[in-house]
Amino acid sequence: MVHALCASLIGPGRFQPVETYLAATELAGARNAEPDWQRLDYADLVRVESERSGSFGHAVGAQLAALRTRYAGRGAADAVQVIAEAMGDDTVRRDGEAVVWSSPSALSEFVSKPVGEAVSSQHATWLACLLWLEEAGGALQFARQDDAIACRVGEHAASFSTDRLAVWIERFSELA
Repeated sequence: MVHALCASLIGPGRFQPVETYLAATELAGARNAEPDWQRLDYADLVRVESERSGSFGHAVGAQLAALRTRYAGRGAADAVQVIAEAMGDDTVRRDGEAVVWSSPSALSEFVSKPVGEAVSSQHATWLACLLWLEEAGGALQFARQDDAIACRVGEHAASFSTDRLAVWIERFSELA
C-alpha cells in the first residue's frame, strides 16, 4: 500500500521514498499488526484496509501539496531543516545535521497499527516529507541512537532492483 500510495502521488518508478519509509519502519522495530479474525472476515478486512489507505493517501496528498508550496525553491540540501519544521512536535527534533525521533514508533504507524486505527496527521506529514524529498532529488539515511532514531541526508539511489518491493514484503511477513 505504501508503494501504491507513493506511485499515485509522485508517479511510478520512484522507489526511494518507499525504500526510506520501510527502512525506517524496520529500524523502529515495527511488526505487522495481525487482524483480529474473530471480528473480521476477509471482505471486512479489505474494506477497512481500503478505507484506511484512502484516508491516509488523501492526508499525505494534502500534506505534500502544502510542503510543495511552503518549501518552493528549497532542495535536498535543506532536507533536515524542512523535515524538522514540517514534523514540528515533541517526538521529532533537529539535532545539528540530523532529525531525531525520540519515539521511533512514530516512523511506522501505518504499517504497525491495526487496520481499524486511523493514521495520524503527523505520520501523513512524514510520508509527505519523503515524497517532497524524492522530488527534490534527495534521500535519507537512518541510524539508531540509543532509544531514538536519527536520519541524515544520504545518497539518492539511481535505481532499485525489480524485486526490491518483494524483498521488503518478505521481511515484514517474517516479522509478523
